[in-house]
Amino acid sequence: MTSDRFQELAKAHHSISQTRIVLTGARSAFIGPSLVKEPYRTAVTSIIVGLDRDITLSWIENSEDPARPSPLAVIPPDTVCELDTDGDIAILFTDVLKDDCSEIDLRLVESNIDQLRELLRQGPGDRAPEAYLQDVFSELGVVSEMSARQEIARVVAALGRTPEEFATVERAAELAGLSTMRFQHVFTETVGVPFRRYRQWRRMGRVIRALAKGDNLTEAAYLAGFSNSAHLSTAFKAMFGLRPSTLLANPVEYFLSDAEFGDDVEISRADPY
Repeated sequence: MTSDRFQELAKAHHSISQTRIVLTGARSAFIGPSLVKEPYRTAVTSIIVGLDRDITLSWIENSEDPARPSPLAVIPPDTVCELDTDGDIAILFTDVLKDDCSEIDLRLVESNIDQLRELLRQGPGDRAPEAYLQDVFSELGVVSEMSARQEIARVVAALGRTPEEFATVERAAELAGLSTMRFQHVFTETVGVPFRRYRQWRRMGRVIRALAKGDNLTEAAYLAGFSNSAHLSTAFKAMFGLRPSTLLANPVEYFLSDAEFGDDVEISRADPY
């Protein structure tokens, strides 16, 4: 399909009618109209794809790097950026333990961008969320393999399941079988962001699951370990560039995995060393 032909089809079916949120244990995706209007900083590597036009991304922390329109962009973790587009987008969030984006050939992906865009526009449908995202990430050329230290993988899996139970870093260090200082160093080295930053990221997943069940923001905040809905709203905006109330003001369709986070990781406590 040529680029001109894709643009014709995009105009024919207009924009995506509602936001789709695809959430699995480790990977997730936001697909729909761009609601992101503020600078943001997520905690995992993300990939943004413009679905009906190129996107322009500004790197807030490097003002010397000029903003250029492009079909997609790879955003490193803990990087402040600002998205400029009024079209439909897909934001894909990676698995911190398995996904390696360093091998993505952007020129190759851009040459097949119409196929990727069509896959993203289709959404999961009746397919399992994991299978759908696997196809998307394969189309992008993301290499997926387990390479993390087991004690850190154990903590990441536990955070994915019950992030609200980890009120302190000491609790996580105990699960890893490491001293608090050693744990914080190894965790940041392995995951790419400090423990507290990643804990907040996993709490956002808990919030989305609560909202999908029909809970309000106050209930979702409590379940995820936030002190109140205002605390949640501020953290959500900083991480995604929009407030949760803005998200909920638009139609949202949720595709949630039934599988637990990190089923291949043993959660029993490690022997201290």
